[in-house]
Amino acid sequence: MKKLIFSAVFAISFAMSAFAINPNNVDDKVLKSFNETFAGATQVSWTQVANHYEAFFISGDVKTRALLDHKGRILQTIRYYGKGLLPASVADAVTENYKNKEIFAITEVQNKYGTNYRIVLKDQKQYLHLNANSKGDIEVAKVFNRGDQ
Repeated sequence: MKKLIFSAVFAISFAMSAFAINPNNVDDKVLKSFNETFAGATQVSWTQVANHYEAFFISGDVKTRALLDHKGRILQTIRYYGKGLLPASVADAVTENYKNKEIFAITEVQNKYGTNYRIVLKDQKQYLHLNANSKGDIEVAKVFNRGDQ
């Protein structure tokens, strides 16, 4: 789980120093790699983050952020989606351990440390934030009382 925390800090620190750029100013190697890897991406916008490029785009129903280095190598992806795309091993572990809660949102972080998930569950009284890995290991990160009920 430390890897997930490191991934989140890594993503946030880059986001804080980012600024939007014109796609015409993105390195050709980066664009080529992006277009090969994420064919069919729509609504693509680019930011420059230190010596890296970040693309924010939509692929199908999935909103995605991809961090690429100046050679076009993908360093990290962050994907935002609903419960239908959560891998079965993780979905089963969540369903088994939190039977009375509904999966509300999922953030998937994939980088050199592997694939980790931030899963938000809800019930009538609370939002529950979980950290999970691809093996189905789960830990509670935060619990919030709902103010919308």
